[in-house]
Amino acid sequence: MKLHALIALFAIAGCGGNGTPSGGPDLAVSPDMTAPPSDMATPANADLTTLPDLKMVVPGTQLLSGDFTLQNLTTDGWAILQDNGTGDVTAQPLAGGKSTLIAQNPFSIQVSGKVVLVWHDGDGATEGTLTVWTAAGGVKDVSQSSPAGIGGVASDSGLIGYYDNLSDAGDTADLILDKPDHSAPKTLLKGVIQFQQDADGGALANDNCTPAVGFAGTRLLVTHCAGAVGDGGVRSATLTSYDAAGTGVDIATDVQPYVITDKAGTVVLAIDAAGAGSLLPPAGGKAIATGLADVSSANFTADGSALLYTDKSGRVARVSTKDGTIIVLQAKGADAIDSVSPDGKWLLFHTQFDNSTFLEDLLLTSATVAGNPTSLSKDPNAATGGMWGDSWTSDSTQSLYFSVGDPMSGVGALTAQPVAGGAAKKLNADSLAVYGAGGTKVVYNANFGNTNMNTAGQADLFVVDLAKNAAPALIATQAESAFFVTGDQKSVAYTYTLDPNRNGLYLAPLP
Repeated sequence: MKLHALIALFAIAGCGGNGTPSGGPDLAVSPDMTAPPSDMATPANADLTTLPDLKMVVPGTQLLSGDFTLQNLTTDGWAILQDNGTGDVTAQPLAGGKSTLIAQNPFSIQVSGKVVLVWHDGDGATEGTLTVWTAAGGVKDVSQSSPAGIGGVASDSGLIGYYDNLSDAGDTADLILDKPDHSAPKTLLKGVIQFQQDADGGALANDNCTPAVGFAGTRLLVTHCAGAVGDGGVRSATLTSYDAAGTGVDIATDVQPYVITDKAGTVVLAIDAAGAGSLLPPAGGKAIATGLADVSSANFTADGSALLYTDKSGRVARVSTKDGTIIVLQAKGADAIDSVSPDGKWLLFHTQFDNSTFLEDLLLTSATVAGNPTSLSKDPNAATGGMWGDSWTSDSTQSLYFSVGDPMSGVGALTAQPVAGGAAKKLNADSLAVYGAGGTKVVYNANFGNTNMNTAGQADLFVVDLAKNAAPALIATQAESAFFVTGDQKSVAYTYTLDPNRNGLYLAPLP
């Protein structure tokens, strides 16, 4: 079964944060609703793209000069940058000060909490040296031969999990539990299968032995297969949970290679080879719910009180993580859930998916009770804000989505829709990313262009409070398209790359 990328709220090995969702089954029927969905995407919507008198806010402060792409921000206030010329990965404190070189020649970068994992050198694509950096522990090379992108970080950033000693054939490696400063490595499993072979010696399609690594709080969760790679037959994977001391317990067998937990790490979703889901305690014990048939996409609510999922019949359901009670929210027609609001009361889902453009239609509905959804986009030309940032304002009162005009670039019209109803607001016709910045405030880029194909494109950067009638405030003109709001939602970090007089990393306060 092919699960949508959005299913991995916590970690799926080899996947980064906001991946492109994969397509589900071909649903030729409309959702089974007693009345057609209401349509909020009407011409009467407010349009913020033509508001005059854009007010320039306090200019950003340059923290570091150079030609960089901003990769992400750590939760303890560091910007992770990649030099567009040399490829070097560096960490720059947002409070100001000297930058730190983390690694050269990278091909996979993972930022989680206070920890940065960088795979580099090696074959330049699938395996190499794994370097870990934290502000407290510095730069540490923890493995000389690690499969790229397969690693996890505990919620408190105190532990990491990764693979080491990848075989020359690339088919087995050892599972390691460690601290980010590399002071306490423990080998938990040796010779873990990285892939299975088909009859011709190639990688087996739909291989459940592809390893996944993640954390539920401070417990390391891994899916793995036993046995030799070439001994024939299709093996099943086991989901094992390890405590900080390295003591493990198998909590599920015959599972697909996904590690899916709620944000707090209090519950785990395991999906077996037949597609049936079970809600389990991370440390093992009695299952909370079993027999969730044909799970095709899944999201936990932010507080962990419920799992929202779709199945192959097109249902959307809510499952209590306390007692396993199920509420059917939509009876038929759904392909996958795209996002759940921060307060757990609303969700976005789609019924159509275009496998060539990776775009979809988009509907908004309650995540707590059954009801008729609201159609935001009837044609498969939409993408949620979560594809490039956030799908909701921080207070969950507005959903954020794009009507994409150029599937190649992903640029489209950014719209905010109040979940309680009312007119939507079109923010810009040429946007690529949006982030919530507290309450109903959002930071977004607009007027996207790409005058240099060696960059990801440039755009103006704005901030606006959707609950107010004030015009958007301009933060930067034609900055690089990658930007991030700080964890306290008081500032935004961005870079310039095309102007030698101002190239570098900047931090601007949000009004």
